[in-house]
Amino acid sequence: MGTAASEFGNGRLSEVALTFVKDLAALAPIWAVLTLVGYGVLRQLYANFYGTLGASPEDVGVDAAQALTVAAVPLLTLLVLVAVAHEALRRGRTDRRQLTRTLRASIVALVVVGGTALALWSWWQTSVASAAAYRGSLISSVNIGPVQVLALRAEPVQVTWIGSLPAGATPPVSGDDCFMYLGQANGSVVLFDPGPESGEAVRTLRFPADDVALAVVRGEHKPGQARLASPSCTNRHVVYR
Repeated sequence: MGTAASEFGNGRLSEVALTFVKDLAALAPIWAVLTLVGYGVLRQLYANFYGTLGASPEDVGVDAAQALTVAAVPLLTLLVLVAVAHEALRRGRTDRRQLTRTLRASIVALVVVGGTALALWSWWQTSVASAAAYRGSLISSVNIGPVQVLALRAEPVQVTWIGSLPAGATPPVSGDDCFMYLGQANGSVVLFDPGPESGEAVRTLRFPADDVALAVVRGEHKPGQARLASPSCTNRHVVYR
């Protein structure tokens, strides 16, 4: 009896899965449009963050594949919700054309409502993060709980010049200087100098990756505090808050 029930259950599950895949394939144009729109929104969110700091996503090594990979978990969650809605709609329906139309409308409604809410929330979070990074505060990502949505990065680092220089020339940076590391691409490291708290002397720096050594500044234990103090850069000095 158990074996028969198991075989029935497995067969039923396979049937449902196959039907779901066929119905998704019928909606391929919608998925293509949603993918393009989703990438456009992600690209703009990354551009909003890094543009505030004087760089572009491509300057720091963020490309389409990375942006979409990071957003894969929310997208998979959406796919699961669509699968649940599909099975609920499929029950009791024999007209596949009607099912496809209903499923199409459900997907569009779910994506428009959920996607718009997520995009607005992400835009707000990105604006908050870019403002914090501009002041020299550590930014690692934008999350919904434990789920990473945007792989933003602005990390305090101390930079040491290791490249060759003409005789008598002074290195453009010293080992004690603190900058915000944004990323690297095409052999260049991109750094942001938030300057003093007054906001003066703010600048974006680009150095050949082979000419600088970076030491990432991590949190610091302080007496009487349970959590690590977060590092930041102020006037090229490391400050723990």
